Amino acid sequence: MVDVINQTSPGHLANSKPGEKGTGIFAIPDPTSSDFGAATVVLVYDITYDDCVARGEFTLGFKWVPHNATKNVGPCVVAGQPCVRDCGDDAFCICVKGRCVGLLP
Repeated sequence: MVDVINQTSPGHLANSKPGEKGTGIFAIPDPTSSDFGAATVVLVYDITYDDCVARGEFTLGFKWVPHNATKNVGPCVVAGQPCVRDCGDDAFCICVKGRCVGLLP
């Protein structure tokens, strides 16, 4: 069984309204890589938090960033760095198997 981790910032949830749209950040297995456990990041725009959770069910990890916070979110400058639960609220990256994976600058 895959242990999917919802890495959405509690602060983003506290500051959002029901039905608000945002960006879903999903880590999925990367079939183009020969590295065991390799992942790639996919962004899905204009989805609600609930939709993000439903779509993230079978991913390696996911998080949702509301539109009002995306202006403060940048590329994943910590890609490849060790992580425990997440890679911070301010980047389009997530923690997968102890390493940050995301969109590079």
